Amino acid sequence: MRGRVIAGKYELQRQVGQGGMGMVWEAQDTTLRRAVAVKLMSPDQVSSASFRARFEREAQALARIRSEHIVQVHDYGVEDGAPYIVMELLAGEDLEARLQREGKLSASLVVQLLRQVANGLTEASLLGIVHRDLKPANLFIVAGGARELVKLLDFGVAWMRTTRDAPSPTSGRTVIGTPHYMSPEQVRGREPSLLGDLWSLGVVAYQALTGQLPFPEGHLGSLIVSICIDPVPPPSVVNPELPKALDGFFEIALAKQPDARFQSATSFIEALASACKTTTTTTILAVDDEPDMAHLIKMRFRKQIRSATYRFLFAENGQAALEILRQNPDVDVLLSDINMPVMDGLTLLEHTPELSPFLRTIMVSAYGDMGNIRRAMNVGAFDFVVKPIDFGDLDTTIKKAARTVTEHRAMASSDGENKVLRKLASSVLLRRLSALELDAALGTELIEATVAVIVISRPHDDPTEHPDIYARALNANYEVIVPVVQQHNGMVDTIFTEEIVCAWTGSGHLERALDACGAVCKEVANLAELAGQDSPYSPGLSIGVATGRLLSTCVGSSVGGRFTYTIVGPPLGEALNLARVAQRGDIYVSHIARRQAGNRYPFDDAQVGSGPMRMLWGQAADRVFESPTIEVSTT
Repeated sequence: MRGRVIAGKYELQRQVGQGGMGMVWEAQDTTLRRAVAVKLMSPDQVSSASFRARFEREAQALARIRSEHIVQVHDYGVEDGAPYIVMELLAGEDLEARLQREGKLSASLVVQLLRQVANGLTEASLLGIVHRDLKPANLFIVAGGARELVKLLDFGVAWMRTTRDAPSPTSGRTVIGTPHYMSPEQVRGREPSLLGDLWSLGVVAYQALTGQLPFPEGHLGSLIVSICIDPVPPPSVVNPELPKALDGFFEIALAKQPDARFQSATSFIEALASACKTTTTTTILAVDDEPDMAHLIKMRFRKQIRSATYRFLFAENGQAALEILRQNPDVDVLLSDINMPVMDGLTLLEHTPELSPFLRTIMVSAYGDMGNIRRAMNVGAFDFVVKPIDFGDLDTTIKKAARTVTEHRAMASSDGENKVLRKLASSVLLRRLSALELDAALGTELIEATVAVIVISRPHDDPTEHPDIYARALNANYEVIVPVVQQHNGMVDTIFTEEIVCAWTGSGHLERALDACGAVCKEVANLAELAGQDSPYSPGLSIGVATGRLLSTCVGSSVGGRFTYTIVGPPLGEALNLARVAQRGDIYVSHIARRQAGNRYPFDDAQVGSGPMRMLWGQAADRVFESPTIEVSTT
C-alpha cells in the first residue's frame, strides 16, 4: 500500500490510524506539495452500498462545516471503485490517549478542551448535522501553538437533516454509536438531535474529570438498562477533589429526558465552567478601543484583582469581544463602550444573549450620548456609567450586576427543582393547571377520552424474592413507556406497581392512544432484542384499551389532607380488565374502540363477535408502527 498514488496526486507514505470504516494514511499531495491525511474505506466494506453511502456522507458533512474545531476535508473521490477522503493532517493525540496516560484531567483543562468541542458542535448543529459518535477517541488535541487546539473527528455515522422524505443511510431509526457514550434516546433509536451529542459530551466530561465512566457496565444489555434508568454517581464522591456544584451539573447534563438537559452547547459549557469554579471571582470583560483603558482598569481595581475578587478580560471592539465570550462562557459582567470600530457596543449587546444568557452588560458612554444609552437599555443593558468614569460608582454597579447574575443562576437551579416537583404531580392535574385557575382545575369535568392500561410482565413470580431486580425492571419499562405516551400527547394518570393508567383527550384521542400503544410495544420488543433475554424488557407488556366518557376529578379524604386528581368511569374499568386478561405482548381493544378505529389499524381477523379485539403490532403491522433498526458500533 505504501507508495500507492491516489487520484494521480496523493502518494501514500505511512498508515497513521484505523477505524471502523477504514484506514487513515499520511500522504503527500504532489501537486500542492503538502502533507495530507487520506482516509480509505476498508476493502471488506467497499461492496456494501450502505457503507459507501455513509462514507460519502461523512465527506459531505465535513465539507459543509467551517470551524477550526472540525477536521477539514480537502477532497473526495473514488479510485478503482473504492471511495477516499482527503483531509488536513493533524499532529498530536486524541483525548482517549491523554486519559489513558493521565487518568483524569484538571477541571480548568477539561473546560478549556470541551469549550472548543462545544463550539464545533454548535457550528455542526446550525447546519442540521448531528455527530452521533462523540467520544474521547474522536476528540483530537493538536500539538503546538499557544494553546491546545481540539478538533472533532470521524463524522462517519453523522446524521444530516434533509428536506427529503426518504430515510438517509444513517436515518434516525437506526441505533448506532459507541454504547458507553450513547444517550437514552439514541439507544431507543429516536431521531438524532444536538441534545444527544450533548449527552455524549457530558459522558466525556464526567470521564475526564473523574477518570471513570458514569455508566461503566461491560455487558451490553446491563449497560443499556443503566443508561436508561440509573442515576449519575455524584462526581464529587468519585473524585473528592471536585466541587460539589458539579453534582448538580451532571444531573442536568445526563438527565434521562432530553428536554431536562442543557438545550444548547453554549449553556452546557457555561454551566460546566461555573460549576468548576472554586472561588467567587467575578469575571468581567471590558470592551473599549481606547488603548489606555485596560491599564487604567488594572490600576484602579488592583486590590480586587490581587484578592481574586475580580478577573478582567479585555477586547478592543465588539467582534473581538464575541470571540472572547465564545472561549470564556463563564464571564459574569460585560463592560462595553458604545462607539467602537469594527463592531460597536449596541451590536455587541444584541449578540450576547445567545452566547451567555446569564451575562449582565454595563454600557459606558459620554454624558451627551443619552440617545444611544436609552437604545442600549431598551436592547437589554443592565445599567450604564458615563465618561469620565467614576470608578467608585463603577465598582458598585459591577457588584450589583454580579449579584443579579448569581440570583439568576440560582433561579435556573430552582427551575430544576420545580421539574422534580412536576414529576410527582398527576399529569391530568398538570394539564388542567396549565389551562385553568387552581380552583377550576380541581373541579370535576366530564370528558370524552381513551384509556390504556399498560401492564408490565413480572420477571419473577414473587417480586419479594428479588426486590432489586423487580424494581429495576419496572423502572426500565417506565422510562420507555412514559416518554412515548407523552410524545403522543397523552397523560400518565396513575402508576400502580406493574400497571400504568394513561389517558388521551381531545381531537383524535383514540388514534393517538392506539399509535402510542403500538409504538410502546415495538420499542420494548426492540430493546429486548438489543439488551438480551435476561434484560428487564424481555418479559414484555400487555395492554388494554377502551374509549368513552370519563370523569376527571379530585378524590380522597380531607382527613390527613390526602387527595389525588385522577380519572374514573366505566372505560377505565374495561381497559383494566382487558389488560389483565391479555397475554404478554398483546394489545386488547374494546369492541367500541375497535369499531371507531375503522380500517386504519390491523386487527386479528380470526376474532369474531362483540368481545375485545387483539390489535396487531408486530411484523404484520410494520406499515403502521415504525421500529428502530438495531445496529450498534463497538469501535
